[in-house]
Amino acid sequence: MLKLTAVVIRQLQHHNPVASAVIQQSDNDVDDQIQYLLSKAEEHIQEFKKTFVEFHRANWYVDIIEDVTNKIVKYREFPANPPWQP
Repeated sequence: MLKLTAVVIRQLQHHNPVASAVIQQSDNDVDDQIQYLLSKAEEHIQEFKKTFVEFHRANWYVDIIEDVTNKIVKYREFPANPPWQP
């Protein structure tokens, strides 16, 4: 089984994207590593937004990558909150 890594990227409008977190797959027996990584990435995004409120306006991206091939196996986008939402 290939080892997977999630890279969480944030981007404010008119700014370059920045890697916000790199999350390794669990060493424990997890049925769905991709779903595990996505849930950990979403936790990171929510915690980051709580700490730095200006990042509610950022677009967030999660790439799940095979470590050996560097191939993206899953991509998810979390768009910025509309101005009326925190």
